[in-house]
Amino acid sequence: MKILIVDDEALGRQLMALHLSRYGYCDQAGSGLEAISLVHDALEADAPYDLICLDICMAGMSGFEALSTLRALEQRGGRQTRSTVVLVTAGRFTEGDVNRLFDAGGDYLLCKPYDRAALQGVLTQAGLA
Repeated sequence: MKILIVDDEALGRQLMALHLSRYGYCDQAGSGLEAISLVHDALEADAPYDLICLDICMAGMSGFEALSTLRALEQRGGRQTRSTVVLVTAGRFTEGDVNRLFDAGGDYLLCKPYDRAALQGVLTQAGLA
């Protein structure tokens, strides 16, 4: 499985990579712009990411903004399938906020701090574990 971990905190990226490396190769991006570039390059190479773990609250470009652009890239490329996106957050959200996440193209929500079992549960739900 090809995985992209997007978080503006290096420790957060490294921890998630530690948990996910047993499932496949993990690329890491420290910003939404870097993630967009990596996804664009992967789509151009016809080697899209199977899983994208995207932090919602990042400096510069938010996870919401990055997600919209990532989904637009997938559509523009005419892809029949799309990457599974797990939105990761330490914040608390209202039901309306959660609906907005899914309307933007997110597939699953994972709240920090999470443990290996919670991450495994999301991957199992997604059919990736």
